[in-house]
Amino acid sequence: HFEASNLPWALRGVASRMGMPPASEEEALFHFDKSLGGSGHDKEVQLYRFKLLNKLRKFEEAKKAVENGLALPIVFNSDQPVHEELIKIQNSF
Repeated sequence: HFEASNLPWALRGVASRMGMPPASEEEALFHFDKSLGGSGHDKEVQLYRFKLLNKLRKFEEAKKAVENGLALPIVFNSDQPVHEELIKIQNSF
């Protein structure tokens, strides 16, 4: 949903006719929110939540997503670059 929500609206229409479910930033955010606590990759989920919330101009919630992501431990090797990106984002506030 996240990648699909970044498509221009005309391409979203084409994609839906090809069988891809419709996607919006709100729908993507709903799915990320729903996955929290269940995937084992919550640090990355918080990063994507930040990106979506920022795009939706929900800046306080976006900032909280960064804080929540940084508070989580690094569990997988793939968490390290995500953690570093969250630090860069936090330093830009």
